[in-house]
Amino acid sequence: MSVLSVHASASHSFSKPSVPSITLLPNLGVQGDAHAGATVQHRSRLHIRPPPPNLRQVHLLHAEILAPVGGAGSRTLVLVLMVRSYRAIWGRILRLRVLICWR
Repeated sequence: MSVLSVHASASHSFSKPSVPSITLLPNLGVQGDAHAGATVQHRSRLHIRPPPPNLRQVHLLHAEILAPVGGAGSRTLVLVLMVRSYRAIWGRILRLRVLICWR
């Protein structure tokens, strides 16, 4: 297994640009990323009290999944997975991703 690219952004933006490297912080996520933190960082959930734990700090995507829509790093499929993962069917997407990542 190898890492083909990493992406991070300090802002809650539509996509995350590719960066040369990232630093993973235990129980927090990617250092400097908008979604890093001990509690949930998604704008739609910031009103919840007490703040729930942040359980989705890092997304692992298999390059073979991205290839059909334009190759590794294609923003199209990443956005589909991220949007769906936080909507009504996120459980199905999460299970699929776990199966693919750990095969």
